[in-house]
Amino acid sequence: MLIETQTLIVGGILLFIAVVTSLCSAFFRRPKIIEMQGTPDSPVRFSIVMSVCEQAELLARRLPLFLQQDYPDFEVIVVDDSSSDNTNDVLSALKAQYPNLYTTFIPKESHYLSRTKLALTVGVKAAKYEWLVFTGIDCEPTGNDWLTTLARYCEHADVVCGYTGLTSAADQYRRFERLRTNCYLMRSPYRYEGQNLAIRKEVFLANNGFQNNLTYLRGEYDYLVNECRRHSRVTTMTETQGRMIQDDPDEKTWREAHLQFAETRHHLKHTFGHRLLYHIDTLCCHLGYLVQLAALAFALTTQRWQLAAIAGVCLLLTLGLRIFFANRAAKAFDEHISLLKLPFYELRVAWQNLRFTIAHKKADRYNYIRR
Repeated sequence: MLIETQTLIVGGILLFIAVVTSLCSAFFRRPKIIEMQGTPDSPVRFSIVMSVCEQAELLARRLPLFLQQDYPDFEVIVVDDSSSDNTNDVLSALKAQYPNLYTTFIPKESHYLSRTKLALTVGVKAAKYEWLVFTGIDCEPTGNDWLTTLARYCEHADVVCGYTGLTSAADQYRRFERLRTNCYLMRSPYRYEGQNLAIRKEVFLANNGFQNNLTYLRGEYDYLVNECRRHSRVTTMTETQGRMIQDDPDEKTWREAHLQFAETRHHLKHTFGHRLLYHIDTLCCHLGYLVQLAALAFALTTQRWQLAAIAGVCLLLTLGLRIFFANRAAKAFDEHISLLKLPFYELRVAWQNLRFTIAHKKADRYNYIRR
């Protein structure tokens, strides 16, 4: 059976598109899992800072996981954001048990554009060690060696962005989305998404903390890393023992976080290259499927069976490569996501972001910035 020259040329183009568009993926360029060896030349001391509000049950269950880290020099500072439950009783009981736990609070009457930024700033002022670690009580470290692992990254950096995954009980799409975002950010951290951020206190103060972005209600870690990366050494921590696991947010919290980022991204600096890469990847993902489906539909309509077979093979190749790259990244970060859902999740991200962008434009701008 002879194959027409025209069919061969079109088939070659389809094959080229299938391979090239599949390589345009954050999962293909996923960050390598590098285990830092050795110990720091000088001791690294940590002040872990977290803000809590109406989370007494989580405090009783999670705080000991931070306080029991197998590490000699660290303190945990909990800032109570005017909780009305038994948070104070839980903290008092834990303080009697753990001498490295310190607590403070911000009064309910405090008028501030971002209570989160206020609480973290209060925690920083109370910190006595040279390294600040920002996290949340809705998270837990993967083990007792979390701080030991983190310390190995601090010797040659000023800011360490640790990977934060969602719990295995979380919605699969949200775990996929977090993984995909971090495949971009862990290679080139121009902002930060997670609850596992370490920064030298002197660098935090030199950048005026959150003062430069007080106009904006949220995005505190995004702005902090975005500003620090221009003058400080920023690195990432991906190895398993240094990771944090975060609870799945409820639907309202998850939606508000996306709407907040729709505002935040417009104010981050030096992001053109990062956003361009993201848009190229998104375009290639859709373009690859669209061209192959169009070629397959045309071939079937015109009864060009050889071309239909080639288009079908190229479509399967695209699906196979994208599933392979995404699954390889998921396994590297201990994320268990259904293989059959991966292509649909990858397509969903772009349309979901478009939906949130439109919702953000329709919303009251004072939902995101100070009046």
